Amino acid sequence: MEMKLLNDCSMFRETPPLQRNDECGRIYCSPREKKIVQVPILLLPESGHPLCINAMFRGRAERNYHYRQELGIALGVEYVREGSLIARKEKRCFLIEPGEIFLMPPGVDCELVVGPERFCVKDSFSVRGALLKPYLETSGLGARDCLCDFDWQALDRLLDRLQELALKNEPDDLRANSVLTYEILEVLAWSHRRSENIPVLSNLLDYMRANLEKTLSVRELGRKAGYSESGLLRLFRSVYGKTPHRILVEMRMELAAKLLLSPHPLPVKEIAARAGYPNPENFSTAFRHFYGKTPCEYRRTAIF
Repeated sequence: MEMKLLNDCSMFRETPPLQRNDECGRIYCSPREKKIVQVPILLLPESGHPLCINAMFRGRAERNYHYRQELGIALGVEYVREGSLIARKEKRCFLIEPGEIFLMPPGVDCELVVGPERFCVKDSFSVRGALLKPYLETSGLGARDCLCDFDWQALDRLLDRLQELALKNEPDDLRANSVLTYEILEVLAWSHRRSENIPVLSNLLDYMRANLEKTLSVRELGRKAGYSESGLLRLFRSVYGKTPHRILVEMRMELAAKLLLSPHPLPVKEIAARAGYPNPENFSTAFRHFYGKTPCEYRRTAIF
């Protein structure tokens, strides 16, 4: 799923009034909407902080909302809940719809107006810190325009916790803010990693399906996909919620069931070998555990 790219950027011809010109960059903004609520997030100390969310807005923007950021040092995140936004990044324009996130990386000229619905309910926040640039580079988020497939429930929980933290105003807030910031970025980065790795995993699944008769270890599959054993396990769990071994068992059982019901029946011993079980007894045990019946019972039940 990709965010819609627009051909017409004429709505950005007029720049809103300059609101601020400081170390954060040049910020232009139309008169602030009464329904845009700024959450009181702790400001960063003068010495800076490795990673922190220093501003957050939650609310509804009306039709005259217009925001522009130039040469900023923060990552801006726009999470649309209702309505829509039209966003410009350099010379490209996008329509951001509910459930989508638009990313405004540091140093990039970005601009926002409300979409065709003439309103937008959204969460916006900015991330700063010495570790921001290396994180964006290593995670791949710095190269993304949008995120459309992410764990929105996890993100909602983290944003709610961040707002609760800001209202408490306790001495350790900055450290807790930093932890929450990292967790929020990881939710966003997971979406990017998942979309980047889908083709790799798809090819790996095809390889597994074509080699079910072989002994396939997680280490071998990892080498095939360019991952360590632990890295492949984490990737499979994050994308499929299962281990490679579990998916391999499901593929083998699916093939075995198909062969058992073939109009040209094969001996169970041969079916076991094709499904990757050299020992027919081990195959029968695995099949009964998976389907609740032995291979012979499964075939007999299907026939009658």
